[in-house]
Amino acid sequence: MEEPQKSKEIYYKLLDEYPYSVYKEEALEQLADAIKIYYFRNKQLAIEQLKELNKYTSNRESKALFLVRIADIYFLDQQYQKALTTYKNILEKHPDTLHIEWIKYKIEKCKERLKK
Repeated sequence: MEEPQKSKEIYYKLLDEYPYSVYKEEALEQLADAIKIYYFRNKQLAIEQLKELNKYTSNRESKALFLVRIADIYFLDQQYQKALTTYKNILEKHPDTLHIEWIKYKIEKCKERLKK
């Protein structure tokens, strides 16, 4: 359990020390993926940390990715209505996101699960 925490601390330190690095967006994406993976330990903390990543970027695509990861956590946690609402909100706020196909796919999956 310490390793993910250490990794997260290192990422944040690098983001603080090198805010204009050409690798910043890639680091943020990797950090977002890592937070999603470790959500099983503490879903709410993972969501809070994904929201916190917003302060490290003004890149709209990265911000959309963080929201997608939050919606994915809701989906994995079988909170399909909450996931559906979040995915739809992403489409409204970021209609040109690169993740549009994934979001549309997950919206359909949420609808299927809600019908059961």
